[in-house]
Amino acid sequence: VLLSVITCKLGCLLLYATFHFSVWTVVIMTIERFIAVALPLQASRLCTVKRAKLAIVILALIILSINFHFLFTHTLLKRNNETGCQTNSETYEAFMFKIWPWIDASIYSFIPLTLLIIFNILIIYNLLKASQNIKKFSEGRSGSNVDN
Repeated sequence: VLLSVITCKLGCLLLYATFHFSVWTVVIMTIERFIAVALPLQASRLCTVKRAKLAIVILALIILSINFHFLFTHTLLKRNNETGCQTNSETYEAFMFKIWPWIDASIYSFIPLTLLIIFNILIIYNLLKASQNIKKFSEGRSGSNVDN
């Protein structure tokens, strides 16, 4: 039974942490892509393997700390003749059913989606701006070559 309680607690923690971690990894990759497009000359200095590893470790620690409450709020309980991994008190039940869904939705969906939209729009904007600059530069060069 003790192993089942530990499995319940760790299972909930790891399940939510994995969901959150995967979404935020995509956000970090998009931000790195934005830096590569917006600041191409500084990108190799700003986006290093060491900094990427550090960002992933920091992300993992933040995500684990956000989901750490599952170790305290959940346990193996028998309710209505069914045994399952559930909240272990009415206080935690109020948190899990009224507050946590909003926190979870913000971490898993609302904030990452907003950031992905913003950074992808900025990437597109910077690519269009660079394309226009290249076009102006090539038109300027071809015009000066004709005169020479």
